[in-house]
Amino acid sequence: MLDERDLQHVSNLDYFIYDSIIFWILSFLYFQLKNKLKRLNHFKQHKTKINNE
Repeated sequence: MLDERDLQHVSNLDYFIYDSIIFWILSFLYFQLKNKLKRLNHFKQHKTKINNE
């Protein structure tokens, strides 16, 4: 049978896994957003360039 320490260990591992997943998702979203913003800025610059010509 599992004693308290084993349970504690399991929950710590769970937390570690959740933290990793959350961190991964946040990083992913962050890079997605960065790319979107970059594209948006590029698009805006492109538009103004066309308007200026």
